[in-house]
Amino acid sequence: MPISPQGEAFVEEVDHLADEVWDDNTVTLAMAVVPGEKKARNIKRLANALFGFGVLVCLLLTVVLVLNTFPGGVFGLRFFVEPTDAMAPVIARGDMLITVNRAPERIDSGNVITYYALPGQPDSRLTRVVHERAGSGARLYFRTRRPEAGVEHDSLEIPAAQVLGVRVAVIPRAGFVLSFLHTHAWAIAVLAAALCVAAVLLRKWVRPFVRKKKVIVHEEQALF
Repeated sequence: MPISPQGEAFVEEVDHLADEVWDDNTVTLAMAVVPGEKKARNIKRLANALFGFGVLVCLLLTVVLVLNTFPGGVFGLRFFVEPTDAMAPVIARGDMLITVNRAPERIDSGNVITYYALPGQPDSRLTRVVHERAGSGARLYFRTRRPEAGVEHDSLEIPAAQVLGVRVAVIPRAGFVLSFLHTHAWAIAVLAAALCVAAVLLRKWVRPFVRKKKVIVHEEQALF
């Protein structure tokens, strides 16, 4: 059915008014919401980073606690912080050395072992390369040396009973981190907990701003 010229003019006027209303609302919403929503998302990202950092610190503190609680090792593994550069470049000062229990008969020349130079005295703990294995049974012992090529072996004979373990891995500089955490454990635990709480509060604070943007987008889509 054809529309009269007056009807066509009326429809055009309505469309024109609708376009003006839509454009005004769109500009107002963009100016009022988009900057705030962007800031809210940045704050949320910061909160997530703080929470992740706090959780990581808590995990490291848990590792320190476990190591201190079980000085004899966990599942056959022991963890030591190298105090000197005597084993450089194989193991540097501040590296974390991970050793595993191994039967003395299976320790061969070239293996890196950690042992007590003096029986039962932790302060005499050393890490060296096995130069040779000698003896047998209860009289089995080792002679060790430093890792440099051509270095003569030590004169000490290390009984197998004094060996703490054989190297399986070295984590560079991790010993410095764990030593620091152990020294300042309580202060770091409080700081980590504060970071996690602050992160949760920040996320809760910005949640309405992010949700507001979602509602407005939904309303805008409903206008089509």
